[in-house]
Amino acid sequence: MSRAPFRPASRPRAFRLGLASAPLLAVAVATSAFANGWTPLTNQPPAYAGTMMLLTDGRVLMNDGGSVHWWLLTPDANGSYVNGTWSQAADANYDRLYFANTVLADGRVIVSGGEYSSIGGTETTATEIYDPVANTWTVVSAPPGWSIVGDAPATVLADGRWFLGSIGDSHTAFFDPKTDSWTAGPDKLHGSSTEESWVLMPDGSVVTANCAGHPQSERYVPSQGAWIDCGSTPVDLVEAASIEVGAGVLMNDGSAFFMGATPHCATYVTPSTPTAPGTWTQQGDPPLVAGQTIGAKDAPACLLTNGRILCALGPVDGIGGDFLSPTYFFTFDGTTFHRAADPPNNGGPPFIGRMLMLPTGEVAFAAGTIYLFTSNGGPQSAWAPTVNSVSKGLLRGREFTLTGTQLNGLSQAGGYGDDAQAATNYPLIRLTNAASGRVTYCSTHDHSSMGVATGTASVSTRFEVPVSIETGAATLEVVANGIPSTPVNVFVRDPLDIDFDNLPSGVEVTTQYRQATFSSDPGYTNYAYAQSSGNSPPNTLGSGPAGGSVTGFAATYVDFPFPVSALSLRAIEVDNYGPVATLNVFENGTLSASLPVSGTATPSVPVTIDLTAFDDVTRIEIVSITDQSGLTWDDFEFGVDVDAAWSNYGSGYAGTLGVPSIASASAPVLGSSVSIAIGNSLGAPTPGIVLIGAQSASILTSKGGTLLVAPLLWIPATIPTGGLSLPGSIPSDVQYCGLSGFVQALELDPGAAHGFSFTAGLQLTFGY
Repeated sequence: MSRAPFRPASRPRAFRLGLASAPLLAVAVATSAFANGWTPLTNQPPAYAGTMMLLTDGRVLMNDGGSVHWWLLTPDANGSYVNGTWSQAADANYDRLYFANTVLADGRVIVSGGEYSSIGGTETTATEIYDPVANTWTVVSAPPGWSIVGDAPATVLADGRWFLGSIGDSHTAFFDPKTDSWTAGPDKLHGSSTEESWVLMPDGSVVTANCAGHPQSERYVPSQGAWIDCGSTPVDLVEAASIEVGAGVLMNDGSAFFMGATPHCATYVTPSTPTAPGTWTQQGDPPLVAGQTIGAKDAPACLLTNGRILCALGPVDGIGGDFLSPTYFFTFDGTTFHRAADPPNNGGPPFIGRMLMLPTGEVAFAAGTIYLFTSNGGPQSAWAPTVNSVSKGLLRGREFTLTGTQLNGLSQAGGYGDDAQAATNYPLIRLTNAASGRVTYCSTHDHSSMGVATGTASVSTRFEVPVSIETGAATLEVVANGIPSTPVNVFVRDPLDIDFDNLPSGVEVTTQYRQATFSSDPGYTNYAYAQSSGNSPPNTLGSGPAGGSVTGFAATYVDFPFPVSALSLRAIEVDNYGPVATLNVFENGTLSASLPVSGTATPSVPVTIDLTAFDDVTRIEIVSITDQSGLTWDDFEFGVDVDAAWSNYGSGYAGTLGVPSIASASAPVLGSSVSIAIGNSLGAPTPGIVLIGAQSASILTSKGGTLLVAPLLWIPATIPTGGLSLPGSIPSDVQYCGLSGFVQALELDPGAAHGFSFTAGLQLTFGY
């Protein structure tokens, strides 16, 4: 049903003025949390809080009351959205109110239509895509031949296509984010899709209770490419006068909950046979509130982490033009409604509210201002996603693949219907630094599935580790619909890169790099090869006969003295299509996999070889090269799994008070300060010498002790009574990773047998 727009300046004006005091009320109570789970944001949005979407990097994208303005909510360093901060996103090309929207599998956001728009017109077809990385909006075409989109219902299918219903006729359309193009979908059976709620089911089908054709229902089945009649709902959910209905939400038991505006509700279960109608069951009505009948006449709902559904309901009287206030909150457990507390921003009718499940398990409710709802009780362990495979060595600024199960959760979680969509059935990746506790979300994209309740099937996502993240030990969690996986221990490092540009062209490449040694078959070697094609200037690595020119057909072997993780490299000048080489991967000296290197027959575009799934790589072999012009290699990028550590070695030589001690006050982490603590064996200030070298030694001296360091530096020092603290710093250059420093101290001590006491040796291994 067409409604006058409700936003800060309208819908209708008299009613909007009546709600204007709600932000003032929020300010008055913002100093305390509310009972039964409601908490205000410490920093309320600087604009009217409207439709919200959860980006795959953990930020919330929020529309400013139907305008062209959009805002971003970023959680704080502890991962708190309550204490999060706002920043303005780029303006969209069109203002729009009540529209179709979603987060795509590639991480972008698409919005289409708008029941109201001052730029696109009433029931506009204006469609555009927001890129969170570039912070840009790009206009794309609407479904071909459609004259209106307006407030259309929509959902993302398991295969990643966005499925849109027409409010003007029975047509549907698919948007493919891989090509940014539309194709026509199958026509619906019972008229247009106007005012409907669409629910994605575990089998990949989409079920809806028809509004234009109520009380009929139908289901789109991808395997059939058609809509299947699901019969009449057991009770009419649609208010006849307004043709309105409430939200549809899939529950964890696999049944779809539909809240009506009549006010009744029902649940639906898919059949075992794709073309069968499935089963509808009427559930109990919500109770009266203050003697008023309660229903959902356009209203949000959200699946909580405890398995219940949080519902926004309001008074309903069966009169089409009335959207009554206030908004009341209930939770539904599958059969029964339970009254919940109301937040202070509930003064308007339910249709103005929006809900969004956050990665913390809290539900954001926006109606001008924003409050967060925390449910009682946690999720069952069987509902959580699991991590099957991910690199334990993550590199800043690099991209990785994570595989697991149930990465998309058991439901799309958020529901509303035709005016807004708030699905969160895609994996978010959260890293928590072990030392500081700082929480960072990685941007995920290209999920292998956008389905729900995928069970034991292996699914995957790609994710990017932010350049700004803290290095060090961390825990990784995958979050779907606010439910986290069991944490996985990882280590975040800076990447090392070998690109051969620092070598003159034509030189043999063997041991020039500490992190890797290069070799080839007998009679062949590797050379720094000058590139002329422009795709990897100035140098790459190419093989050829010893003493001859580069051919690119001989094998290349790379040995790593320290095990590496997150390895990737690039093949250059790939002329052939299909297999062009074989790459053998060795982990801890054992062959783990033989992988084909596939070309694209596009020489100007390097082929990236992604080995980030392998940890502790000690060798790779690039063999069986069949590319028509041979291959060269570049951009070996990886992390060295060397943890900073210190230890004592050898035996000291006793003085008056025994053997003086030597220790490091902290691990010698690259780029950090370190302090060497040297004990005093005399008990009084005494002269001494500190030896520092790059190698250990074992040289017996005439003073009775053994020199355990091949000294590069002899530092005279006075050892105070309580010992000496000798400060130093470790270079931040990753070239020092895996190197060791050696330290020993000799002290003048008349009580020692030969007048000197010796500490044991101290080995410092530089690392992360």
